Amino acid sequence: MASQTRACAINKCEISSCAVCHCCQNDLCLDHLKEHKDLLNIQLIPLANQINTFLDGLEHFDPISSSSFHVLEQWRIVAHETVDRFYEHMRHELFEQKKDQPLKKLHTIRDTLDRLIQKQGATRENIDSLTNDIRSIEQEINALQNIQINLRPLVIDDSLIISSTSINRTQQRTGNNELSQVASIGQNDLEAFQSRSAFQIFVQTPFKQEILVTVKSSDTILELKRKIQERLGISTDQQYLTWMGKPLIDDQFLATYDIQKLSTINLSYHLKK
Repeated sequence: MASQTRACAINKCEISSCAVCHCCQNDLCLDHLKEHKDLLNIQLIPLANQINTFLDGLEHFDPISSSSFHVLEQWRIVAHETVDRFYEHMRHELFEQKKDQPLKKLHTIRDTLDRLIQKQGATRENIDSLTNDIRSIEQEINALQNIQINLRPLVIDDSLIISSTSINRTQQRTGNNELSQVASIGQNDLEAFQSRSAFQIFVQTPFKQEILVTVKSSDTILELKRKIQERLGISTDQQYLTWMGKPLIDDQFLATYDIQKLSTINLSYHLKK
């Protein structure tokens, strides 16, 4: 029995089908099958061109050309400046301040010695007193030269720098906008640093722990308390802030108290009843 042939699926084609196209499952004659394959193969050329364009772009990609790179570089500069300011503050507190007292004593002793030498009227009591003072200062100088400090490594948290795409993916998975809030706070601080309107101050807790807080002169004390709450978890109504012995009032500005960079604000707090 002769096998039944199928017509080509192309309209008005009277030639019998020779094969079934695997991609569209149509019966096609030899000419239309070749034409169909040629049309598909032609579409590969622009795709290959697009791939080559992407490959060339990535192979010659220079991050300096990205605006985000400049933001990251500015963040690096600001971070180094922050470390340098903190270093200068601690160097002054640990060494410069501690040498002032023995230095003043030495000048006082030197003045006393000059007067005694000029008058040639030294007594045994003067000699004993000066000897004791010099011995005391010598101990202070030795203590200054042998200061012991405990250093902790500077820990860099991976969440300090977060790409916006990572934040979006996290939000899609968790529905939590906490990461975006952290990122926006960091971006605001960076923009403030770039405009030179922001600076950093120290906040010292009752346990002598110090944290750096980024502020502006136009911030209110309440806004400062909110930043402290974000860092330490102490609610604003529990905080009591003082500077140079003066209590800081919530609705007043930092500029009102002439609080400047690297000033130290003292924090005390009370527990909620």
